Amino acid sequence: MQSIHITEWLNIMKNKYITIKDIEKLNKGDYIKLLAIDRNCYDLIDNNEDGVETPPEIFLQDNYIFEYTHNNGLNGMIRWIKEERINNFNFHINYNNYD
Repeated sequence: MQSIHITEWLNIMKNKYITIKDIEKLNKGDYIKLLAIDRNCYDLIDNNEDGVETPPEIFLQDNYIFEYTHNNGLNGMIRWIKEERINNFNFHINYNNYD
């Protein structure tokens, strides 16, 4: 596997980002595992200044990984992996004009 910078990986992964349409297609009880890429993403990754390749499961281990179980509309339950807590959850749209 070729190593790449996290910013490059995030750009490559943009076509894999979950959308509101994806959530609307889920049936009640459907389950998906997600990695939250939000404004805190860079704060939660190890600074890899030495340039040594780090497997993704180690590099992203402190990010928000959660399991989502769909209920209806944009609603469901999430179970945060690291914190072992369960919450009601509503998907919503955040807009930014950074690009």
